[in-house]
Amino acid sequence: MSRSRPLALAAGLVLLLGCGGDARPAHDAADGGEGTPSATADAQASSAPSPSSAGASLRDPVPLTIDATIGGRRYQARGMGECTHTPEASIYDVRASQWAARYQGEDGGDGLEYLNMTVWQPKAGGEKTVTLGARAGGADHRISTTKGGQMQGRATVQAPADGAAGPLTVDGRAEGGADVRVTVTCERFTVPVAEGG
Repeated sequence: MSRSRPLALAAGLVLLLGCGGDARPAHDAADGGEGTPSATADAQASSAPSPSSAGASLRDPVPLTIDATIGGRRYQARGMGECTHTPEASIYDVRASQWAARYQGEDGGDGLEYLNMTVWQPKAGGEKTVTLGARAGGADHRISTTKGGQMQGRATVQAPADGAAGPLTVDGRAEGGADVRVTVTCERFTVPVAEGG
């Protein structure tokens, strides 16, 4: 009896470890398996990233420059970041073109510590929307204008045509009331990797 109990516990542990659940990439369930960035993947972006998530390793980094005025103070940065674009994405079950830019600066400084923004152009037409999170001058700033997520602040957005190079510009007001104007100029846009892919 005393020997069978440890054996039963060990067998239960093996069974538990062997049941890994559904191993499909997240985009398969969210967008029918087409392999494009999906609403599920980017719904998480509707709240601004934390400095630690913005500092995660970049995929396919490219040179970029940032010219930002936040709360009346100007911030400029130049370095490597992430710039992606796809004409075939979706957000909250709405098909859209997507542009994204991500930059990680110096932590704990008085400059631009990080910037993470995603721009959407619905295929059905209408205004471009944006999710933006930035930490500058020791403060966090958030804008999210994509319907279906938590709305924060307001903004107008400019982005290049599908397949073209050009700057991404967001001009608006952050959730806390700071005026925000950010222009990110990417050397090129790369193809985003779908969540789970």
